[in-house]
Amino acid sequence: MNDFAEKCLKRTILAGNCLKRTSSLKIAQNERFWLKSA
Repeated sequence: MNDFAEKCLKRTILAGNCLKRTSSLKIAQNERFWLKSA
């Protein structure tokens, strides 16, 4: 049970990091878009 919980936690943390990376990438793309249109 403990091992499973650890794996689940690690997976959740990895998923969170992936989401953060994706959202910051989207923000960076938006900034570039606004800079180009300005």
